[in-house]
Amino acid sequence: MPGLGRYRYEFKCGEPWPAITITVLLFANFCGSFAVDVWAEHFAPRQPTVLCQFPMHLKPQVVAFVPGWLGQYEQRSFSLHFVFLGLLFLMFCWYALNGQVVHVR
Repeated sequence: MPGLGRYRYEFKCGEPWPAITITVLLFANFCGSFAVDVWAEHFAPRQPTVLCQFPMHLKPQVVAFVPGWLGQYEQRSFSLHFVFLGLLFLMFCWYALNGQVVHVR
């Protein structure tokens, strides 16, 4: 596991599965958020329809309409990045306090 500058930290028994899972979720959320933005910019209707009634503001004068569940995800995906990063930080602190993280020079 990389550290800051000359300092590096590693887990004694390899990377724990919760850290790998949260990291995969973080990158999946990033890719999902990016995919929603690209889809809305290129393919979402500009007028509300029966299925796409949630307004998504792309630019100051451009509004696209997406399904409600997709719009809710798009609004919350940025906050989810910080939730996953916070979970990774707390997990690293937990493992460090329990002595399962070692300093490597």
